[in-house]
Amino acid sequence: IEDLDTPRCVPGADQQIQAQLLACGLSWDEELTYQSQRQDHYQEALKRLNALKLLYPCTCSRQAIANSLANLGIETPRNQEMVYPGTCRPNPQNIHSPELLKTSKVAWRLALPQNCHIEFEDLALGHQDQNLNTEVGDFVLRRNDGIFTYQLAVVVDDALQGITHIVRGADLLSNTARQIHLQKVL
Repeated sequence: IEDLDTPRCVPGADQQIQAQLLACGLSWDEELTYQSQRQDHYQEALKRLNALKLLYPCTCSRQAIANSLANLGIETPRNQEMVYPGTCRPNPQNIHSPELLKTSKVAWRLALPQNCHIEFEDLALGHQDQNLNTEVGDFVLRRNDGIFTYQLAVVVDDALQGITHIVRGADLLSNTARQIHLQKVL
């Protein structure tokens, strides 16, 4: 059950989801897992990425990112994801101590390598490719309110559960390249 974003979780939604799945004849063959109860696993993944020097703290607000992009002459269409311009990205030689990961009030971003181009085959939509540098930018793995992001949680959960195939709506297809990259670095 994806319940990481606790401020947005509706009480009882998990029971409603389960009832709807059962009404459709779908059931599960393992005990249900709640992401909100797996924080230690996500924190461990952050520590691993930090040890690889792939994380950095970011204090940018959405408005600051929009202003930076505007100053660069880049307009983001309404309701489209803004490509992070790397405002807080440190010098690659900076080393973050594990203690920094306990810092609140900053987001933690994954530093992408140059030319991070991901290709994959979607069984329904065919060949897909995305340049994460130009289409997403360094992305957040833990928000400034301490909540781990969907991107990190699902990659860690999939690995722990031995998931090999993912079924998702086309509206979530743009997440796939990020998750493939994150799987590779973890």
